[in-house]
Amino acid sequence: MRPRFTLIQRILILFVLGAVGGTVGDLCHVLSGIESYPLLWPQLPGTPLPYWIPIEFGVASAWLGFSHEIFPIKMDSPRGSRFRIDVLASLFVFQAAWAMSGFIPLETGGAKDLALALTTLATWYFFDRRKRAWAIAVATALGGTFIEAILVNRGFFNYRADASNLWGVPSWLPWIYVLACFAIGNLSAWLRRPSKPA
Repeated sequence: MRPRFTLIQRILILFVLGAVGGTVGDLCHVLSGIESYPLLWPQLPGTPLPYWIPIEFGVASAWLGFSHEIFPIKMDSPRGSRFRIDVLASLFVFQAAWAMSGFIPLETGGAKDLALALTTLATWYFFDRRKRAWAIAVATALGGTFIEAILVNRGFFNYRADASNLWGVPSWLPWIYVLACFAIGNLSAWLRRPSKPA
């Protein structure tokens, strides 16, 4: 049976959701004061963000979703009718955790790291439970955090001094990437599910 969406449709859906969700999440970080951009780039209209932010997160989301297809890890879920609820719930938790991580008045390197770690584990337990999904999640967290550290150290953007305890980025940042991997992985698997027969 064919997937309900073609490959091009899946990539476009992932790109658009990443562009919108990523811009909202990053905007929350800037508004909270935990992250800032130098005035080197033309701004996205109506925001303090550089114009390239939606493109960056759209591409990242499309790539992350596509990675669940090209790596030999079975990503389809056996959860049946609950699958759509799990997809929406994991996306909501990811977006909320990302948006709120700048505003939560907890210490980076301590309570905030623990809170995001527990949120991530709870999201996996209630909405995923695919043990092999951790392989892509860990690779995503390591790669994403490493790239952000490079960009910070090259002056593309900055984290506040009290939230830059891991090579210039927050030590809780990997948990945001793991959450992203579970949420986008769930969505990618749902988009690939076979369409119902006519």
